[in-house]
Amino acid sequence: MNHPNRFYKRRGLTLVELMVASTLGLLLVIGVLEAFRQITDSVTKGRATVQISGQLRNITNVMRADFQGITVQAVPNTAAGAGMGYFEIVEGIDNDFVITPPNTVPAAVDNLSGDTDDVIMFTSRRLDNPFSGRIEGRLLGSTRAFEIIESPNAEIIYWLEPRNTEFLRDGLDNNGDGTADEPIEGQLGLLSHNGMPLATLRRRALLIRPDLNGPQGVLMQPNGTPYPASSAAFFLNLNDISIRINPNGTISANSLADLTLRQNRVAHIPAGVINNNVDANFPYPFSHTRVPFQSGVAMGEDVIMDQVIGFDLRVFDPDTLVLTAPTQDVALTPSDPGYESALSSGARPVGKGAYVDLGYAVPYTLVNNGATLSFFSWQPRTKSQLSAVTLPGMVTAKNQQYFQFGNYRTYDTWTIEYERDGLDQNSNNLIDEGLDGIDNPGIGLYGVDDNQEAETEPPYLYPLRGFQVIIRAFQNSQQQMRQFTVSHDFTPE
Repeated sequence: MNHPNRFYKRRGLTLVELMVASTLGLLLVIGVLEAFRQITDSVTKGRATVQISGQLRNITNVMRADFQGITVQAVPNTAAGAGMGYFEIVEGIDNDFVITPPNTVPAAVDNLSGDTDDVIMFTSRRLDNPFSGRIEGRLLGSTRAFEIIESPNAEIIYWLEPRNTEFLRDGLDNNGDGTADEPIEGQLGLLSHNGMPLATLRRRALLIRPDLNGPQGVLMQPNGTPYPASSAAFFLNLNDISIRINPNGTISANSLADLTLRQNRVAHIPAGVINNNVDANFPYPFSHTRVPFQSGVAMGEDVIMDQVIGFDLRVFDPDTLVLTAPTQDVALTPSDPGYESALSSGARPVGKGAYVDLGYAVPYTLVNNGATLSFFSWQPRTKSQLSAVTLPGMVTAKNQQYFQFGNYRTYDTWTIEYERDGLDQNSNNLIDEGLDGIDNPGIGLYGVDDNQEAETEPPYLYPLRGFQVIIRAFQNSQQQMRQFTVSHDFTPE
């Protein structure tokens, strides 16, 4: 007799079938999880792209507004009486093709990051949307800690800087030298990626408010005494005011006319004690040790973007040769790799005019090294006394290939006032001989007050037709890079 449950004996699954089903199920789950991971990564990358693009767009808008308001035409030898302010570019020795690490064989060329030691500073005007800034209330007779004030004019500086602000405000002695929160500690533990620095782009707008000066033409403290020059750095940490240091040890708020003089500008060596009509600080070079917010509780307020790997300033040089590449399919400008070799091999020019780094031919090893290839190809002119200025790097680490500055080049609108200020800038025991109405013997060849008699001259004699700012930003977590360019044209329409 058949067992009544014989038809139900094979209703279950065998072990092999269970293993196959489990495997298929796991594969399906893994596939779904991988799809979700890819979707999540795509969404994350998309958000990072939107974020960095939005940051760049906002910075672009700020820069364009600042550049559109530049108060001076970029024509050298501005007169202070015109009250036009200034325009200045600092071009450090960094470039887009640094060798890192140095002295390696074969050489490792980093052309991902850009210039890290360029600086731009200028005066700008906004009539419809004035600049606003902070000032200590006590300087206005207010009982509040700070007041917000406005001005249509401001002195603006953009620069790139690596800094660990955490070590600068944690109250600890991070380098063990007995002093807590000192500026040098900001160089400890800098953020980097594969040896490439991830710096911050900084912008400081200092309001031009000469009306804040007291009856003596200097800034006064509530106790009726002048604000001392020894507190200038402290003052800039707290107040968004363009100031100058006077030879008598006081501080004054600048006017546009004051800022035509280099010694009155932000981050420059101020005028010192004058002996025998000689100011030993001339030509008042730029120094990154004097940029605002080196320390203090507000040191992060000037950051407009972090994780920036390049801040490149280029000027338009109408005389620069645009060359044919060896491949004959592209044109080369001085910012392109292979330009020097193409120039030395006699490549065919296809045109003139390009945006270039100031002094782009200085590192060239051509036979004619030292010759002027174009308007802005070489060092500043000798009489400016800026051709041999050397600035130590911003970062003190050994073999640092970024933030070098070195023998930097400067474009400056300069001022004719150095020819009539009663000082002997060239130390030849003559004063203002370029405008003294005398054909000084042994100086110049072309008569009274010719160009050769001038004590000083602008670092570059040529008017500037335009400039370009290139910023490269790196999104570290998503390994994304973005670049944007802002150009400004000085040529009137």
